[in-house]
Order: sequence, then C-alpha cells, then structure tokens
Amino acid sequence: MMAGKFIFSPIKPKVNILILWLLINITNAGFGQVNDSINKNDSVTKCEQKDLRDLFQKKNKPPNPPKKTMVLILPSVTSNPSKGLMVGVSGTVGWYFGPKTSTWVSSLGFTAVVTTEQQFIGFHPRYG
Repeated sequence: MMAGKFIFSPIKPKVNILILWLLINITNAGFGQVNDSINKNDSVTKCEQKDLRDLFQKKNKPPNPPKKTMVLILPSVTSNPSKGLMVGVSGTVGWYFGPKTSTWVSSLGFTAVVTTEQQFIGFHPRYG
C-alpha cells in the first residue's frame, strides 16, 4: 500500500457513504438467527429468572408488599429568554385508587423553580 492512499476518499463523499454502508450491512448479516433453530424444550426455558438484587436479598425473607404510592423527584435546569436561567425541582407522584390488576396509575406532576430574574415559579400540576 502506498503512502497517502486510504480506503475513504476526501474527494468522493458519496463513495465513502456507500463503502461504510456496505461494511455495516456485510458485518450485520452474520448476526441473524432463525427462530426455528431454538428448541422449545431446551433447558434454557426452565431456568429461573433472577434480578441483580436477588443476589443480595436473604433467601427466606418474604418479598416486600407492593407500594401504593410512587414518588420521583429530579433536578431541573432550563433557560428562557424572558425569565433567564431557571433552577429547581420537578417530579411526579403516582398512586393506585384500587387493585393494580384492574386500575391504571393516577399521577400528578409538579415543578418548582427559581429564576435569575428573582421570580419563583411553583407547583404547575399536571394530572393524568
């Protein structure tokens, strides 16, 4: 190979894209698998599924009862030309009014921010 000769040419960008597309598709062709090749009676289907936290839980400890209320609070940083930089928190509270099997999660979102223009914008609820 001569010095200065490369596979990708800076003069022909369409050729570069075609070569890159061919390389990606040729390598991806070998990763496919036909669904019929998996045996339904294989021992993999009899394997018990475990989470990472199952490794750290005690074996005989009963599972925690399901929670009726869920809370998520996250920091919020944004900018607006009329209000300037805004820093605060945003969050969502979700709960069940009935059994989980027959009801949807009710939720309430909120925001509380302080701006660089000395304004407080608080609790814009979004219920759904």
